[in-house]
Amino acid sequence: MSELFFPDQEIFEKAFYDPDFQALLADLKSVAEQQPLDRDIKAFLVAEGVDTQRAQSIENDPRKFYEFIALDESDTNSVPVIKSAVQLLSRLTPVRSDSELQKLEEYIKQSNLKSTGKEFFITITRHSYQLQLLKFATKPLA
Repeated sequence: MSELFFPDQEIFEKAFYDPDFQALLADLKSVAEQQPLDRDIKAFLVAEGVDTQRAQSIENDPRKFYEFIALDESDTNSVPVIKSAVQLLSRLTPVRSDSELQKLEEYIKQSNLKSTGKEFFITITRHSYQLQLLKFATKPLA
């Protein structure tokens, strides 16, 4: 595998097993282990922009897998995580409250007509977005 990135195995091994590099890795691991864990996060929400052509394709699809939900400012104010996700496209936005999580689940059921996925489509002031709810395990992996 290392041949793909380092054609010279000797250079790869020298760089990776260098004592300074190993000390740096140990320091980074130590700092990471000391960071507090945010146990209030229920899930993450990710938003992506949907261009006009794709939005029309989804809306005009005779199979009707998805439906766009039109949201206004009061809707985004009642579920602030949507506003945050739209402002931070392609980034993980934490969902911390059960009420927000419940509202997102409602939007998924309303928009996602035939799939079991956790994604939904919205329109806010003529801009379309695809949002996906990412849940994760609450127990550490062994």
